[in-house]
Amino acid sequence: MADTYRIGKDGVKVTFPSSGYTYREGKDGRVVAFPSSGYTYREGKNGRVVAFPSSGYTYREGKDGKVVAFPSSGYTYREGKDGRVIAFPSSGHTYREGKDGRVVAFPSSGYTYREGKDGRVVAFPSSGYTYKENKSGRIVAKKL
Repeated sequence: MADTYRIGKDGVKVTFPSSGYTYREGKDGRVVAFPSSGYTYREGKNGRVVAFPSSGYTYREGKDGKVVAFPSSGYTYREGKDGRVIAFPSSGHTYREGKDGRVVAFPSSGYTYREGKDGRVVAFPSSGYTYKENKSGRIVAKKL
């Protein structure tokens, strides 16, 4: 099967099969190639195109203009005060939002989190790790 390519306004060349694929170029100048059948796409306010399966997936666009696609079953999402959307498994995971407005998701079991003076939440395994806060107030987790 022969390939074809497109060069976006961003100057990046994207190569994809000539048959059974299509492409879209976002306002950001990036080209995204995806299967012609069984896929759809959305372009966020930020101009970036995101392609995902037509069935069994959904999407959300954050206030930051980015589109996030995720499975429609077994996943949930949260949008932080910073406008970013994150998706994570509905069961077995939890999330925290830091004072910086970012949401962080992590496994409910076997993980812990700390928030630094910079307002960012960092999650890391409950055992075998330690953490410290650096000079800029960011939490840094380190394996023991």
